[in-house]
Amino acid sequence: MTAPCTPITGDIVAPGRYRIDSATIMTVQFETPLRVERMKKFRILFLASILLIPLLSVSCIQRGVWQVASILGQQEYREYDQLIAELKDLAELRPDIADIHSLGKTYEGRDIWAIRVGIKDPERKAPKPEILTIGCIHANEWIAKEVVMNFAERLVEEEKASEEIHSLLKRADIWLVPVANPDGVVYSEKYDRQWRKNRRAFGGDIYGVDPNRAYPFMWRLPGDKPDNPKAEGARDIPTHRNFRGYPDINDTSKPAEIQNEVLAILSLVSDPDRNFILFLDYHSFSELVLYPPGFSKDPPPDEEAYLELASGVAEKINAARISAKMLKVAYKTPLAYTYRVRQVGRLYPEVVTGGSIDMTYYVYGLWSLAIELPPSEGKFARRELLYLSGTGYLLPASRILPTCVENWPGFMFACRWALEHDPPTVQTPNPKPRYEAKR
Repeated sequence: MTAPCTPITGDIVAPGRYRIDSATIMTVQFETPLRVERMKKFRILFLASILLIPLLSVSCIQRGVWQVASILGQQEYREYDQLIAELKDLAELRPDIADIHSLGKTYEGRDIWAIRVGIKDPERKAPKPEILTIGCIHANEWIAKEVVMNFAERLVEEEKASEEIHSLLKRADIWLVPVANPDGVVYSEKYDRQWRKNRRAFGGDIYGVDPNRAYPFMWRLPGDKPDNPKAEGARDIPTHRNFRGYPDINDTSKPAEIQNEVLAILSLVSDPDRNFILFLDYHSFSELVLYPPGFSKDPPPDEEAYLELASGVAEKINAARISAKMLKVAYKTPLAYTYRVRQVGRLYPEVVTGGSIDMTYYVYGLWSLAIELPPSEGKFARRELLYLSGTGYLLPASRILPTCVENWPGFMFACRWALEHDPPTVQTPNPKPRYEAKR
């Protein structure tokens, strides 16, 4: 016999587990801690009905998660300066497990900041595995920076209370880059919400390269020529949203320069002192878990393992979406589909070149995924129209925390999976190219 499903208020906890300072809701399949600190800023007092919680049905508890997250969660997107200030504060909160790093400079002189979180073990002799997670390489995909920042906050703030987080941080160091394209994000905040590229200046009114079409691996398809109007994978038109950058005059299959934002990521991944095993790149919008390659429709050498990894991530995220009724509570939109698994190269009519997960997988041998976060609520029922209109990127702020909550178990699954599996079998270059960031 369970209690009727009524809105849940109070400092909610799992049946049998009660805490005052943070709200923890557990289901059979996943745990979703919600920090009460964020709720306190709205001066809302939570009174827990502790005696009733053990009687509540699982679906009722899950529904309560989304009501709390949707109604009382983060109410606005943090601007770049605020987010970076909070990232630095986060590192100062737990200097024993977290430190802050500048990976390099952008064209406008901003630092590309990363936080590294991990438990130090002075007795460890073998190199500690490392995981890299980035967000907002596309400037208009604001939800990606909030998701990656939320992961950083949870890892740091909940390490002492969560055995799952503590265990992960003992086994691996997690690097998180909430804003991989600072110049583009600031421009998007101040001048053009739909700005996607970086702010590389080319003279006149021409600005910007798409950083996720500018990685120096399969930057251009073999046989493709510059200025080909039928080029696949990216564009040679400087004003295009998918502009890959200008080609090298001596070898048009390569870029004339590697973008600063790309160099920042590659300088970390290619560092011989690092030991990365997993790369996660958060984007919006499509609700997809994507695996490489993007440059080809042929499957990768490790497709069977990739399907296991990507499907596990999607299943963990979808566990937060138990029923259509729950979706209605969470999003109130018919566009709240479940996350699906796709290979990047088979997703679109044409392939995608110069992408991050292709390079980190084929060149550096990392398990690599791109996670596409949800679209906005919109009047269009078809996502193609959301994409063409651009409204799909405008995810309401009321959905920030629900999106973070549902993606957390997928993130944790990917980290555990990479630690428990051997490296990919794909053949990588030897020696691997080394890159230095602009300082």
